[in-house]
Amino acid sequence: MNGPQSSPPDLEHLPSCPGAYLMKDTRGAVLYVGTAKNLASRVRSHFSAPPSRFASEVAQVEYIAAENAGEALLLEYNLIKRHRPPYNIRLRDDKRYPYIKLTMGETYPRAYLTRTLKEDGSYYFGPYPDVKAARLVLGAVKQIFPYRSCKYASKQFPLARPCIDFEMKRCVGPCIGAVSAEEYRQLCQEVARFLRGRQAEVRRRIEEKMQASSEQQRYEKAATYRDILNALDTLSERQVINTLDRSGGYEKQNEDYLGLSRCGDVTAMVVLKRRRGRVVSSEHYFLDGPPAAPEDEPGDEAIHEAFIPQYYDRVSEFPQKVFLAVPLKSREALETFLAARAGHRVPLISPQRGVRRQTLALAQQNAALRAEEQFRKTHGIKGRIDPAVEQLQRLLGLAKPPLRIEGYDISNIGGSDAVGSLVVFQGGRPFRSGYRKFRIQQVQGVDDYAMMRETLRRRIERRGDERFGTWPDVVLIDGGRGHLAAAAEVFQEAGASDTVLIGLAKEEEEIYTLERKEPIRLPERSPLRQMLQRVRDEAHRFALTYHRSLRSRKLRHSILEDIEGLGRQRKQKLLRHFGSVEAIREASPEEIGAVPGISPQLAERIKNHLRRVAAE
Repeated sequence: MNGPQSSPPDLEHLPSCPGAYLMKDTRGAVLYVGTAKNLASRVRSHFSAPPSRFASEVAQVEYIAAENAGEALLLEYNLIKRHRPPYNIRLRDDKRYPYIKLTMGETYPRAYLTRTLKEDGSYYFGPYPDVKAARLVLGAVKQIFPYRSCKYASKQFPLARPCIDFEMKRCVGPCIGAVSAEEYRQLCQEVARFLRGRQAEVRRRIEEKMQASSEQQRYEKAATYRDILNALDTLSERQVINTLDRSGGYEKQNEDYLGLSRCGDVTAMVVLKRRRGRVVSSEHYFLDGPPAAPEDEPGDEAIHEAFIPQYYDRVSEFPQKVFLAVPLKSREALETFLAARAGHRVPLISPQRGVRRQTLALAQQNAALRAEEQFRKTHGIKGRIDPAVEQLQRLLGLAKPPLRIEGYDISNIGGSDAVGSLVVFQGGRPFRSGYRKFRIQQVQGVDDYAMMRETLRRRIERRGDERFGTWPDVVLIDGGRGHLAAAAEVFQEAGASDTVLIGLAKEEEEIYTLERKEPIRLPERSPLRQMLQRVRDEAHRFALTYHRSLRSRKLRHSILEDIEGLGRQRKQKLLRHFGSVEAIREASPEEIGAVPGISPQLAERIKNHLRRVAAE
């Protein structure tokens, strides 16, 4: 197991997702914490002209990916409070974010906004990225639940008369004893359940009110309901960076979340640390192991069982709980080990729902980004890996993403100058230095299947040739069932029957595999279908271009072939000078004679010959 990975700013390998980033100096001290909707473009902006004033001091850039911009903002807030970076203190106000407070510590609770959190028995919901969103959510709650919004303390009840909210049926009137304390608290518990995320039913009711207001031509009221729905959309974004409810006990917990992901031959583990309800750091590790065949690679359970004792054997601060995605058979033994090291019980838990499951998903997302980043660094792949690659992995049931796809096609006219093409896509994108072309040598006449077999056989013969690159994860044949069967025959003869072969037919754009009798049809706008079409079309384009160049070369040499006194070297000089046979035809005898080695008499013979060929 390697240690935490960080490197000088490698801007080519940053993800294009929301998140927070930490810029560190050579000693590892945090200089600046920032947030971004797009990490790659935002971090690059610090080093472009004019650079940020701390750019020259930055030696490392680390990041934590987030689900959305709101979470990224809250994550930045937590990291700034933890690290107190010098440039953040000077550049921005360290503000506190708004919460909705439900005062369950008093007899008749009420709800309002606050930026101060106290241990007074109240429930806190949030935080929210901005006050406007929080106010709209609070307004939505008030529209639905008739709780009191007055500022009177419960001990001042009962009052002589209620406020207008009671008259308008927007409050059940606890101030005048119209409802018992127990019934009122049950109502407030419903408010709490709504704010904890049980919003589907409430959303339907608001939509019904909006529709009714619109039908009654009460457009201003309908607009209000529209704004409330928009606020609910804001609330529905999973804010897992901070706890949604202090009453749930998250605020007092120190928790670790283990996220695991593989990308090709790279395995990454992320430890997301949540302290007192806030995500404060993310550590990532790459795991090493002996080379193994895909079927012998350790599973997720084995990797966790190897990682946990190695990692927690050297930490100084232990969490109260560790969350991971897979249940472990050796859980009891590992918990005994952790308890001995920590001095208290540390359960290993696989959450199935709720905010902890969402936080675990965030750790897994960060692990996937780290694994992909390391794979691209190791294998020299520029740019992000197309998500369609993972879709192809799931479709074909592969053990790892098919990061190298080779596409093949044949081009010929009546069997003349037949050629085969090989194109390579790495990470879902063209890898043009891997393209290869083949002149068909062993097939006479028109036989596409035989030509395809020859092309593939010659590729297999070069399997160990470094100039051809690594062996493909998937081979894509341009054609349907027949072309695929011809290809499979070659691979089977060569002892490479484990190679994954697929065909893509032009007519219906159907995917053929060796394992399925029926072709696979993907939606027209499916990213996977579009990626496979790009591979197929690129192979066709490359083969056609090579075929045309061969025919053109053959044609221009054949036209000049029968001219007396014009040998191979003089033909090459003419073509280099004029660029094409057409340009020679357009030139005058004097211009042709100006080429070194071409006499006036020979220039006349060339001109007359080309006129005669054109007349024919």
